[in-house]
Amino acid sequence: MKIFGKILISIGIILSILPLVNAAASSVTLVSPAASSTISGTATLNATITNVAGNFSCSFYAKSSSTANNTWTLLATQANTTSTDAVTTFNSAILEDSNDYIFNATCSNDTDTWTPDTNIGVTIDNTVPTAPTLSPSTNTIVTSSTTQTFTGTVDDSKTTSCTYTIGRGGVSTSSSDTETGTATYSGTTCTFTKTFDGTEDNGDWYWVITASDGTNTTDSSTNILQVQLAPSGGRSLSITSLTEKNKNTIMWIIVIAIAILAISKIYKRI
Repeated sequence: MKIFGKILISIGIILSILPLVNAAASSVTLVSPAASSTISGTATLNATITNVAGNFSCSFYAKSSSTANNTWTLLATQANTTSTDAVTTFNSAILEDSNDYIFNATCSNDTDTWTPDTNIGVTIDNTVPTAPTLSPSTNTIVTSSTTQTFTGTVDDSKTTSCTYTIGRGGVSTSSSDTETGTATYSGTTCTFTKTFDGTEDNGDWYWVITASDGTNTTDSSTNILQVQLAPSGGRSLSITSLTEKNKNTIMWIIVIAIAILAISKIYKRI
């Protein structure tokens, strides 16, 4: 009798822990979109679960740190379409273009929620960036030392970053006077600065800003900034300025001029 009781207890323990074993053995796999894949238009969402009995549902999410979608955005919730799969579609155009999306599949049934699965590095490519609008306007003239701010206005919904190129005489990357870099992107503007503080900076500086969505790029028009700085100490050529700096020289010029006039009059009398 004691042996029979122990057997019943053992069976009870096994039956009580069996659901836990099954739940722990179940796992979620996000099949689509795959890591490092590119999607556009209507895209497939597919998650599978192993070792699960009965119905379940999966919720699909996405986020990108470089776009406005920087927190989890719910894309769809789908009940299982087979014994192991939950498959549906979504319009990828609801998300901004970028190349750093993370997709997440979270699945559950009436009693369990399984560990989510994620895929990283997914690219969404539905649009191309709008060409930036530049400021200052082309052929703006700079006549005094300054740190000039260059601005490109962009479409925030189609832009994730910007770069710039500026060069004297053109935007050729082979010129020693050409500078390229990453512009500061915030909201609807991309900006960079450059200092002009001497005659060595004089000339026509050509500049362009390029908008990117992580996949495609679009250049702005090319604007020109005309830098026309006067030599140091030579900004003012007024008579007052010259006499203050060259009093002795001017005094002697006047004396000599008077002397020449006097001698000329003497010769005329003779």
